[in-house]
Amino acid sequence: VGFQRSDENFHADNEYMRIESFKKGQRIYVNLLHAFVNQLNE
Repeated sequence: VGFQRSDENFHADNEYMRIESFKKGQRIYVNLLHAFVNQLNE
């Protein structure tokens, strides 16, 4: 699951990543894990 913006050049020579993109990615993964757990508990 990717969560960076197209201009962030993650893992490039001039790489950087906005803090808000990183935080958004964390929230996405938490929500994804919750969804998986909910599927298992059904």
